[in-house]
Amino acid sequence: MAKIEYSHTDEQGLDLVAGLWQKQLEYHKALSQHFSGRLGSMTFDLRKKGLLEKSREGAIRIDLARDTDTGELVGYCISTINGDRQGEIESIYIEPDYRGLDIGDNLMKKALHWMDEYPATRKVLAVGAGNEEVFAFYSRYNFYPRTTILEQIDGGERD
Repeated sequence: MAKIEYSHTDEQGLDLVAGLWQKQLEYHKALSQHFSGRLGSMTFDLRKKGLLEKSREGAIRIDLARDTDTGELVGYCISTINGDRQGEIESIYIEPDYRGLDIGDNLMKKALHWMDEYPATRKVLAVGAGNEEVFAFYSRYNFYPRTTILEQIDGGERD
């Protein structure tokens, strides 16, 4: 069983997760029935810019999970708190070979504890369509679907 070491960083460490973030994006593109094309145009630099803008009036935290035997980064969780003190789990990813080892649980607990300490007045996260299987994981932390937002594609009517 792998030995996992946890650490955290701020915006200075965002580039550490670029490779894992790209894997997460590919995963979401494969799940997305309607928006894979739009996801295909997303880059880490664009996402990084958005995260930094969002946290400018608040804060950002990147929790990291590293396999101590290999030295490889195997998971991360990016969380932000905006100027209105709303906390958000922005992105979480665990390498497939490391799933089921409670890494996601540990990363979520660390991010939520940070939000509690800040303190965040509200906590949210977004789940992309097609990835509803993660609802069970998030419900362990009292996150539940509240609203479903539908977005028109192609800007026109369908027959």
